[in-house]
Amino acid sequence: MSSEYKVLMVDDEPNILSGYKRSLGRKYDLVLATGGQEGLTAIKEQGPFAVIITDMRMPGMDGLAFLRAAQAKNKRSVYAMLTGNADQQTAINAINEGRIFRFLNKPCPGEQLDQTIQACIHQFDLMQIEHRMLRDTVAGSIKLLTQTVSLSDPRIALVNEAVRLDTMRIAQTLQLPNDWRLSIAASLCLIGSAIADSGGSLGSLPNDALKRHAQIGANLIRNIPKLSEVAQIIERQRETGPMPDSLDMSDLLSQGCSSPRITICSRILRITVDFRIACISCENDKSAAFNRMRTDNPEYDTRLLDAYELIVQEQDPESELHIVYEPQLLPIPRLEPGMNVTEDVVTKDGKMLLVKGSTLTAVVIERLKELNITKLCTKEVSVLLPTMEQDRKAA
Repeated sequence: MSSEYKVLMVDDEPNILSGYKRSLGRKYDLVLATGGQEGLTAIKEQGPFAVIITDMRMPGMDGLAFLRAAQAKNKRSVYAMLTGNADQQTAINAINEGRIFRFLNKPCPGEQLDQTIQACIHQFDLMQIEHRMLRDTVAGSIKLLTQTVSLSDPRIALVNEAVRLDTMRIAQTLQLPNDWRLSIAASLCLIGSAIADSGGSLGSLPNDALKRHAQIGANLIRNIPKLSEVAQIIERQRETGPMPDSLDMSDLLSQGCSSPRITICSRILRITVDFRIACISCENDKSAAFNRMRTDNPEYDTRLLDAYELIVQEQDPESELHIVYEPQLLPIPRLEPGMNVTEDVVTKDGKMLLVKGSTLTAVVIERLKELNITKLCTKEVSVLLPTMEQDRKAA
């Protein structure tokens, strides 16, 4: 029902807003705001809104200024604009600058406004469906990639998870805004090293090899929708050089300014990866690892390095990460070579295909796919998958 969707109407004329309430109030969950500032307050206190409709010509904050501010806080709303100015350039500016879904001239008949709100609601539903599909696709891709790292090289997976936790602790200590890009980049920053399989441990790899691995990982991540900035952070994680004077990314996030944010995030990855690699070389002597970092690379940002060292000093020694393998049910199409089966796999007529403890190969997986439609008792197979003991405690 239309009443399930919240609609914000913004106009500087109270009489016009009262008319909207009389004609549309029974059909929609309307919130009225007199002027742009009041509209922003409504978004903050009563949002989110499915549809936001604003007048163009308003004193103080006009419609375009309101839309720019509103979209920074309410990105998933669908926007429409009403104006008494039929000038073509005004319409072009409203659409291009404000990302307007509909543009209407005043006075607008009630029936036309009603139809516009219905069209906006339909667009909002489509955007929500697309967002959920994209979110699930990205989440599934990330989970698959992290499991791939764990299966390819559990040692790298252990280091990568330590890097992720350290990165989040640094961001929290420095009071950086919660940025999902940094979290995902930290989760996948060493996937290139796992895929490259250069031999030996991370502690023995030269910086040139780590740069190549970062490029491999970035190229892989770019294939996932909406992760282009994550790929840039991973690609640039071996860079050194000056950091922005301010580490406050709040304004950068709201303004969509990506370059300084990518620089900050990539430098945080650089310092956490280098520390964990130094720990390997120093046989997990953390003080020696920090001393080596300060000696070998004086270009680290002292704000990051000092905060990081304090975090490690205060960390509980018993909170070190360990990889544990737990049985999980996976659909047959998601099975991969190298996985170990934890339960017998049999056909409906009782024929044994795999015994508990078997290791899956590509040939066996193809055979299971062939039998999956009609002959297997189950559509899922129980296999051992790596998880981090730290994650289980946190949960």
